[in-house]
Amino acid sequence: MSLTPEQKYDLITRNLQEVLGADEMKKILAERDLKMYWGTAPTGRPHIGYFVPMTKIADFLSAGVEVIKRCQQPVG
Repeated sequence: MSLTPEQKYDLITRNLQEVLGADEMKKILAERDLKMYWGTAPTGRPHIGYFVPMTKIADFLSAGVEVIKRCQQPVG
């Protein structure tokens, strides 16, 4: 099932407190899917706090967003 640009926008922005550049995002969604970067540098063992961004990334993926990721390993 293909989502409309409005449905994609709703998925991308749900449960967010603030959305910056909403009009620009809607213009882009009318033309193509979005791309986003998510980077993290864990400083310790993974814990439940990692679940919060993962749920948002799941929304992005469901909306057709190309997620580019980088996970930097701690040194030492």
